Amino acid sequence: MLIDLHCPVEYLGHEFTRDDRGNLRAYLKLNNLSQQVVERLDAVAVFEDGAGRRAETPFSMEGLSVQPRSAFSAMVSTDELPGATRLNVTFTRVILEGNGPVWMYNPTRLAEVPDLPSPDGRELNRLLAAAGSDAVVFPYQTLKLWVCVCGRANPYRRRACRRCGRGRDRVLNDFDMARLMARRAPSVPAAKIDMPLFEDGARAPEGDAYTRRRFLRERSMLIRRTITMLVIALLMALGALLWRAATTRPESIPPVKIDRKEIEPPSPFHA
Repeated sequence: MLIDLHCPVEYLGHEFTRDDRGNLRAYLKLNNLSQQVVERLDAVAVFEDGAGRRAETPFSMEGLSVQPRSAFSAMVSTDELPGATRLNVTFTRVILEGNGPVWMYNPTRLAEVPDLPSPDGRELNRLLAAAGSDAVVFPYQTLKLWVCVCGRANPYRRRACRRCGRGRDRVLNDFDMARLMARRAPSVPAAKIDMPLFEDGARAPEGDAYTRRRFLRERSMLIRRTITMLVIALLMALGALLWRAATTRPESIPPVKIDRKEIEPPSPFHA
């Protein structure tokens, strides 16, 4: 992909929808990389379909007040290529607030930036744990440019990423894929843990300290749940005993036949 690394506005992506007439709409995600307010921009949206057909749609955004280093959006549509599946945006002019310079498109400044593969699985876990939640690719460099872990391409002479501010040397050295994958993954001794701490795809952004805190929280929660279940079981058993005692009839004693002669006193008239 060809982009101007010095353009103060960057194109981050899009989402396709359709209007009531079937025209294709694209909602663009843009970002102001500069330290000044963006007041206007002119650009060209290039739609492409699977057969290689293209449709160019120029558009402008006036009366803007996009604050420095903040994201914003735009909408552009086409009725020439309703089956488009891809979109690229080329900025032609960006006007900054006040006496700021007017950026103009210059094809001689375009640089070829490859489409880097997105890591997944264990590679993604290692990258996120080391670089942070906004990391999307492993770093990449040529003689003319370097790509930060956030996905932003920068001129090689630029020592900090224009989007996230990470230092060039730290990114290229500390977050290199081979080095990250060669490191031993943070772990807690197996004797202390008898349950998995993380599901597939989860990560521990703070290493051993984060793992330890999560383990303690899960163990505390497990202990509380166990105690709660034991208390409930004891209360249920006690309730059952009390109910049984209250509803059971006492055993009856069979009647005893008493001979009245045995208990009547002897009559004085009988000697």
